[in-house]
Amino acid sequence: MEINMQSGILSKNIWKITMLLVFAAFVAAPYITLQGAVKGVRLWFNTVLPSMLPCIIISNLIINAYGRSFRYPWLYIIITGLFCGYPMGAKSCTDLYGHDYKNACMTQFLLAVCNYSSPAFITGYCIAQTLIMKEHTLLILAILYIPVILFLAVELIAHRDFYFRRPSSIDILHNTTAKSTAVLSDAAHMPDVQCVDDAIMNGFEIITKLGGYIILFTIFSEFTASLPVGRGLHLAICAVSEITTGTAAVCAADISAQMKVVCVCTAIAFGGLSCAAQTCSVISHTFYSIKNTHTTSLAWLQSQPLLP
Repeated sequence: MEINMQSGILSKNIWKITMLLVFAAFVAAPYITLQGAVKGVRLWFNTVLPSMLPCIIISNLIINAYGRSFRYPWLYIIITGLFCGYPMGAKSCTDLYGHDYKNACMTQFLLAVCNYSSPAFITGYCIAQTLIMKEHTLLILAILYIPVILFLAVELIAHRDFYFRRPSSIDILHNTTAKSTAVLSDAAHMPDVQCVDDAIMNGFEIITKLGGYIILFTIFSEFTASLPVGRGLHLAICAVSEITTGTAAVCAADISAQMKVVCVCTAIAFGGLSCAAQTCSVISHTFYSIKNTHTTSLAWLQSQPLLP
């Protein structure tokens, strides 16, 4: 008990010192801070907001209408997580299983595997705009999605009796609470306009938080670019911190096309610290752990080199 208290105090002190150092860096280098903030705002406004906000709003409306009657809620999590991008998989998990201890293991697995970059982002930004390799679109998508599909297939087959059972009304009711981010309530007791208003407001709340994280990590990437470190270390830091800026930095580097594909696919599969922070924000009101999520992500990330 005493060791845990000392560890907590130490972590708190480290956090305080880190924030002071970050503030000092912002004051000492205002141009770098401004440049990173501008890039982050542009990325958020031009890419993330128009692609994510409609998905969040529609997902809120769908869960509000069908959340209590989904036959297989995990199927909806898989669809939104793999096709709508970060952090829709995590949001769907918390909306449908946010406070369900009974299905905690399943939800933790889905949270790790189904919280993924969207095909639109991968094909539109990573492949078409940065890598400029449209002819290899199917190959890159296969490299990124086959491990996810295999993981899901093994899990569903191994525990098919659990996943394909008909959930009882008690289970479904247990999945929804007043703290859920989607504001799940019976449509019969709420006017349609109010449902849409709540869905929109919740969407803007989430997308604004995501914008804040993107801006902060983009500023961090700008600072790392100004540090006197080797090219390889700089690219690694950018790729690990934020996918979008990291992908752009990798593709602008003077390395072979094959190495660019390897670095970009690795960065997308890992997700980056920015996406981890966004996920942590979405699941902060639940008992799920971001540490377990990234442990699972790293496990199937190791299978990437095994693919052609």
